[in-house]
Parts: sequence; C-alpha cells; structure tokens
Amino acid sequence: MQPAGGDDSQKWDIEPWGDGSYMFVDVKNGSGYRMDCHPGNPLFTSFETTGTPEPAQHWLFSSLAAINGGGVFNNDHRCDEEKARG
Repeated sequence: MQPAGGDDSQKWDIEPWGDGSYMFVDVKNGSGYRMDCHPGNPLFTSFETTGTPEPAQHWLFSSLAAINGGGVFNNDHRCDEEKARG
C-alpha cells in the first residue's frame, strides 16, 4: 500500500448508481475508473468499458448502531458471489 500523501490518487468520490447502491470513483483518473472487487481478490481500480453497471462495482452502506454524534457505519459491498449475482 502506498503511504498516505493526500494527493488525488488516494481520493474517491462516492456517487449513486440510482438503485440504492453507490460507486467509488477515482478522483485522479476520473469517472471511468471505479473501485472493483471479486471474491478472493484484493480491491482494485477498474475502468468501465461495457457502458453498463458492473455488479462488483456496487457498494451499500448500512448503520451498525444508532448514530448519535459518533459516526458508526458499515460499507457492505457486493464482493461475495451471492451479492455479485444479485
């Protein structure tokens, strides 16, 4: 992993897909590069080439507990095979 530097290569925009899930978009490379995952592999940046949403690029956020001034959340991504199919 690259040491923290704060430049755009280490930043992500979170944008909605429109179906209740979100995509992580690479700030430095632009909207065509999204965080992707596949079962048993590390996260990586994937260029969008198909023109359609890739299942492994959809991310969900859910609350782990009541948020009363202390942000506690879980990012549930569709990286396992069952979620990737749905």
